[in-house]
Amino acid sequence: PLTGKVSILDAQTVIFSAKNIPADTFVEGRVLFPKLPGVSTENENALGRIVNEEANWINETINTTKTSAEPINYAFVYIVLLITGLLFLARFIYWLIKWGKVGKDLPLPVINLAGSLHEPPSNTEPAIVEAILNPSHTPTAKSITATILELCRKKLLKISQEYRSPILGIFPQEPEIWFELQKNKGQSFTKNEEDIIHLLYLDEETKISKSKMLSKLKTNTKARSHFQSWKSQFEDILLKNDFLDKKSHTVQGTLATDIAIGIVFGAALLIIMESISQTDTATPVIMTGLLIQFIIFAIGIGTLSGFMDRLTPKGAQEKASWIAFKKYLKDYSVTKKSPLESVIIWEKYLVYGAALGISLKALSELPLKFGDEARSSFVYLAAMNTSGNNLDLSSIGSGLESVSTSFASFGASGTGSSGGFSGGGGGGGGGGGGGGMS
Repeated sequence: PLTGKVSILDAQTVIFSAKNIPADTFVEGRVLFPKLPGVSTENENALGRIVNEEANWINETINTTKTSAEPINYAFVYIVLLITGLLFLARFIYWLIKWGKVGKDLPLPVINLAGSLHEPPSNTEPAIVEAILNPSHTPTAKSITATILELCRKKLLKISQEYRSPILGIFPQEPEIWFELQKNKGQSFTKNEEDIIHLLYLDEETKISKSKMLSKLKTNTKARSHFQSWKSQFEDILLKNDFLDKKSHTVQGTLATDIAIGIVFGAALLIIMESISQTDTATPVIMTGLLIQFIIFAIGIGTLSGFMDRLTPKGAQEKASWIAFKKYLKDYSVTKKSPLESVIIWEKYLVYGAALGISLKALSELPLKFGDEARSSFVYLAAMNTSGNNLDLSSIGSGLESVSTSFASFGASGTGSSGGFSGGGGGGGGGGGGGGMS
């Protein structure tokens, strides 16, 4: 320490005090006193030697303090930071050019003059459709609702509403919603649908109520991680179905290497500067500047990485087609030009409308004109009110939404868990239902 205090309280007590002593630092105090009778001593007059040692240590401290207080060589700082800044900038420009060649989105093809399609352009699973349209190429909770409706459309899942008596006979309750797996010889589960069944605990109980499902989600600490795991597999699904460009995806993975190189480069530079004596006072300034440069570089590279994945021509065609179908659905739900007479088309409107972000409430207000064949539709029966005499999608819509969105809000506390599921797999289901033009 450069400062301290010595107090002589009496002939037997001397107090040394100093502040802000770093950890693991040794502090030594020396006390000089006259020769005492009866005490063995060395045959040396130590006063002169001790005074000289103390004087030398004082001079060393003064010289060290002067050296550390020397002015910063700002010219050297500017040169070093200019060189490192240009290196970071050059590397970012390199990746920007690379993005323009392999990562920039292909222009979407023109579907038709009206830019809309009357029917779903393909039989692609709703979760994959949302992943294609989403810039991050992952689905959201909307696809859980859409997949539940798709299972219902395929008659693999039966949804029913059960009347619940008002609380205290006064306060009305929403009807209970029941989910029950069904066997259908003409249909089978896709890998993605099996994952949704697992997320909803239907692999544990073939029939479960919405209330029990939500209760399980609240106490399952792994519910959110399972949901994230389900989402993360869709990049691989898009790659396997040739919707996502494999070259751009590979290049995206190499961007992380540049972050690691930047860290190694910065550490090596600091080690070199520490070995050069003239940079002693400049090193902290250069270190701060280098850290700022690296943070800016990392943010730029990270942002660019998010846009490096691009769709293939097949993926761009699929995206443009679904955008056209979404436009038609939005326009139709507003204008309600003519009633729908096909329950099959209506089912698909609900399934894909949910995946495309169109509310079930808006879709429930579409004019309908169904015959007796609607009674065989699981989606139609699910939308019937508890008395079975009126079509009401509001209750079933809010119920499905509460289940889907719970994955983002639940799972942070509580106990218990269930087994996970492996990623990959899943098919796109091409072709199918050609879209009529408007």
